[in-house]
Amino acid sequence: MPDPVAAGWAALAGGRWQDAAEAFTAVVAQDATAEALHGLGTALWWLGQQRRHVELLTAAFAGYRRNRDHASAVLVALDLCCTFKSNYGDVAVAAGWLRRAERLASEGVPRAWVQVMRAYLAPADPGALDRARSALDAGVRHGDTDLELCALSTIGHALVLAGRV
Repeated sequence: MPDPVAAGWAALAGGRWQDAAEAFTAVVAQDATAEALHGLGTALWWLGQQRRHVELLTAAFAGYRRNRDHASAVLVALDLCCTFKSNYGDVAVAAGWLRRAERLASEGVPRAWVQVMRAYLAPADPGALDRARSALDAGVRHGDTDLELCALSTIGHALVLAGRV
């Protein structure tokens, strides 16, 4: 019998948002694990349900913290940081989620994600370009193409704001 959580993540990876939401909803109804809440919240974001996304990811963050799964908690906190800035324009709440992620991310890729998100929140800050470039290097070094993409985008934004087009 296939693992319903794995099936939900596979549906997300394949861009099948509704299938993912259905798979994770079934799991959450039985056992609201941090991973299932995280998956359901992610699927619902893609389906345009941002408020529910925030509720579920907040619960997932708490669950990951209880389980001492800091790497997953960092990813959820960064997702919430991005959501509050991009969907709600609330930089203060976004910065709070970034700070939570920063306290948990010790080194490597999680730390690089924190740096790129810090640059994303304040692209005009004098250190933004260096943070984003450092994150880009980490993305290349660790083969994290999502990190590379976000870092490159943030570098471009910082350069444009600096008048270096």
